Amino acid sequence: MSDSAPVYRNNQAIFEKTASELIVAAYDSGILLIHGWTVSISLDDVRTYVAGFGRNSMSDVHGGFFFHDGNFVISHQGAKLTLTAAEGTAIVKFLSEHYGLE
Repeated sequence: MSDSAPVYRNNQAIFEKTASELIVAAYDSGILLIHGWTVSISLDDVRTYVAGFGRNSMSDVHGGFFFHDGNFVISHQGAKLTLTAAEGTAIVKFLSEHYGLE
């Protein structure tokens, strides 16, 4: 996996990955994660995941943003995506800034 900084385009953070791109697209209703497959996460869940990220509790491994074994994990319902810590931190920052979350 690449540890490169994302390119920001309109409402998207785009990460150049080895085999394909990872696109995080933010909309009024939530986000789309596109990386060979697409996962949508509602804005309410995004707010919950960003708020819980700092606590990194892993209390619900089926929903959230957290670190595990030095990697960043996005877990939502049946989907899990493992990224580098730098990519995960950039995603949380992007979503925090885009939606005005603390």
